[in-house]
Amino acid sequence: MLPFVILAVITVVLIIMFFYTSSLSQCWMHMALRCEAGLITEKCTSYADDGTTLSTDELWDGHITSSGLSAAKRVTAAGDVSMVSRGLLSKVGRRQITGDLLAIDPVGALRIRQAVNGTDNGGAHDD
Repeated sequence: MLPFVILAVITVVLIIMFFYTSSLSQCWMHMALRCEAGLITEKCTSYADDGTTLSTDELWDGHITSSGLSAAKRVTAAGDVSMVSRGLLSKVGRRQITGDLLAIDPVGALRIRQAVNGTDNGGAHDD
């Protein structure tokens, strides 16, 4: 009976570690998305505790892409989290995490709107 109890305890510990790693990776992914959105809009910079600027590669090791116009871009991220780095559970205990964020530069969006409307006084028309 004791080997089954030990195996059950080890399994529970591995599952808890997997969900902790998954939530931690999701947190870092969200921070990397915010950092990338700040870099795209040039309105925000992320700093480390020692005062140096952070890049998305330093925050998260997943894949980050951006698409859209210069004033409004969608930033998406995807990555894998595995239960353990090697062994039998590395293929079984896998989860893909994804996230997206919309980075909008309001001044750039207003300029695009004015260029499309052909006005340079904030969109108001003289009648």
